[in-house]
Amino acid sequence: MRDHRGNWATWTFIWDQAVQRQADRIFGAEFEDAQVDVMLFADALRNVLRGAERVLGKGNTAVQVFKADVPDIEHVRNIYEHFDAYVEGIGNRQQDGSMGPDDWRPVHSKVGDDFYIVNFGAYRLDVGPARDASARLVVATLDAAGEH
Repeated sequence: MRDHRGNWATWTFIWDQAVQRQADRIFGAEFEDAQVDVMLFADALRNVLRGAERVLGKGNTAVQVFKADVPDIEHVRNIYEHFDAYVEGIGNRQQDGSMGPDDWRPVHSKVGDDFYIVNFGAYRLDVGPARDASARLVVATLDAAGEH
């Protein structure tokens, strides 16, 4: 079977570059523009995790540290991705009771040029720490694949 770790690592690096650029845009944007950019940030961040899991494995320490640092990324990304189901009240988290019927509405907080958080009910994405966690995870991924 062909080893795809190098390709996965390369894609993980590219997605991290998207994370870093989106974070720059979020921190430098007016509040209304940042609300749009955080959607793309969440998607890119989730893809960093996906690539890292393929190279490192889900139980890897670097992956587990990332998940501890950004515990809600999968939920936040899924709410953005499946907004249609959440608007209708049939999102997975609404169906399992872990999220209220109106918690799909994001609450954004931006203070200055280095603090931005989005909340969906109890689910939270803090852009600054998430950005840093992504950078650390991509280094571990590249190292493991021999690409760094």
